[in-house]
Amino acid sequence: MNVQQSASPKVWSRAMNLLRREGPLATVRKATRFLLSRLSKYKSQKGQDRWVLETLGHKSGGYFVDLAASDGITHSNTWALEKYFQWDGMLIEPNPYFVPKLAARRRARAFACAVDAEEGAVSFRIDNLGLGGIVAEDTDNSEALRGEQLKAAEVIEVPARTLTSLLDEVSAPATIDYLSLDVEGAEERVLRGWDMDRYTCLCLTVERPSEAAHQRLLEHDYRFVKEVMFDAFYIHATHPQADSIDCQAYRPIPRKDR
Repeated sequence: MNVQQSASPKVWSRAMNLLRREGPLATVRKATRFLLSRLSKYKSQKGQDRWVLETLGHKSGGYFVDLAASDGITHSNTWALEKYFQWDGMLIEPNPYFVPKLAARRRARAFACAVDAEEGAVSFRIDNLGLGGIVAEDTDNSEALRGEQLKAAEVIEVPARTLTSLLDEVSAPATIDYLSLDVEGAEERVLRGWDMDRYTCLCLTVERPSEAAHQRLLEHDYRFVKEVMFDAFYIHATHPQADSIDCQAYRPIPRKDR
């Protein structure tokens, strides 16, 4: 069987178009990067999963909270922890497009809700998938930032829970190993609904934390470690390696402007 016969028509067509457009060398490089990404057991975009494992000595049986969890695999910060290191935890995702995939692909318990400062319901944009989120003036899906997009956007009402209430429901451990927080500008709202005196996270990554969110974390003994492409990495003062982890100077991370 030759190569063309073994590949689907769509894959073969894309490969030939890429070859004609960019030449053989660029095509081989892109194909190599693609294959390596598929073979890698780490899925996060900015090394969050590797960083968590390295700081915790490649711990087995840890506990995570993934917010928002998307489809459970694509760019997941927790998939490798669950798959290869037997971690358990909570997967939180309000977008109904992702929820069935998440529940089918992952072992950890999935929650179909948004997370906010208070219990109730919120308007949630779902048409732009991974960039969807709570529609409000203090999030990335605000009228000021995405007014024209919102006119044609698909926005639904979804239930909202506080992080504390979800942790209480599952009797989560008081010390959580890792919280992944990426909710398109609603990070500060999530933090306001988290009782940090009752639940501590040893490792925490936050996409584009606001200055208020950053200060709230500092006030509760979180230490900024580094920034990688707009994601801030933090550890808690009780982290077993807290005194040996090199912490960079903090520089405010700009908010999205479109």
